[in-house]
Amino acid sequence: MKNLYIVQSDFGRFLRFILEKKWEIYAPIYAGDTLRLERVVDPAIIDMIVIDGVRVDQPLKSFFFPAKEKVATLPESEIKPARFEKRIIIGAKGCDLHALKVFDRAYYEEGIVPEPFYKERRESTCIIASDCGYSLDSCFCTLLGAKPYPVDGFDLNLSAVEGGFVIEVGSEKGEGLIDEMKKSGSAVSEASSRQLEARDRKREELTEKIAGINREFEIPQKFDQLCRIGFDSEVWKELAENKCVQCNGCLHICPTCYCFLLYDKMTNNISERIRIWDACINTGYARVAGGANPRPTLQSRLRHRFFHKFLYFVQNFNMYACSGCGRCFRVCPGKIEIRETFRDISKKAKV
Repeated sequence: MKNLYIVQSDFGRFLRFILEKKWEIYAPIYAGDTLRLERVVDPAIIDMIVIDGVRVDQPLKSFFFPAKEKVATLPESEIKPARFEKRIIIGAKGCDLHALKVFDRAYYEEGIVPEPFYKERRESTCIIASDCGYSLDSCFCTLLGAKPYPVDGFDLNLSAVEGGFVIEVGSEKGEGLIDEMKKSGSAVSEASSRQLEARDRKREELTEKIAGINREFEIPQKFDQLCRIGFDSEVWKELAENKCVQCNGCLHICPTCYCFLLYDKMTNNISERIRIWDACINTGYARVAGGANPRPTLQSRLRHRFFHKFLYFVQNFNMYACSGCGRCFRVCPGKIEIRETFRDISKKAKV
């Protein structure tokens, strides 16, 4: 993978250049105490972009899979998502890119019929990812065998070093962005061994820090193995009776939940089909005609949510449908913690 270097001021010059060309840019910017992906419209706020931070609060999926969207009308007419010819998302972290891989497995990759709305947005977007500069206590990517920096799935990746950024080029789109940098007058050079060593040292230090945060949650079994032996664990009952309030906070903040519900509504004598986010924790999710429900209890639905992410997706795609970002238990009013849940199952498991 090609490693380049750009000084911070020249990266800002590049962003101003593409703004003038009417590209859409979304980047991490603080709104009060909250780091969010915000639309960059005014060049004056480019200096406020946080590259060397942590993952933003909102999930990246909202840019590719909106919470609510009209997908069809009757009488039949063709509906296409708005095409973003030049859309760039800056600052995606390793956990965000893992989440996009989950969506790609479900909606986009070769061998399946692609979901047209997702495909359009995916292909119209360039992703300039970046290493995590620090971590939160809720980060647990290392427990899943991942790292706090992107290794693939990006067009470009930025690693903050003294004076600027080491750039990794990950795709043909990324090569195109490098060409745009040069057109903007920005100086892009080959990264030096000293810069690469500084990047690798920062990566190693943060990986060790996150591993230390999660040391108390280390267990001898893999998460998918625990699902197999923990189907009847009393932990699921305890979560359902004492913690979960069915608020759907975990659904809306989770970057990997991709399930949806379709419903129809009439507008000016035209029937519109609307797609909204749905989740297996909802009572009606698995309900069938006649009212039968294979998962009638909250306990069974909570268990299924864990099993889908940590067992079924592994069986089908050989990867966890969880990114280790920790968003879900930061918003959960019942403080349901993935790490604690599996640790408790492990302690109580009869192996």
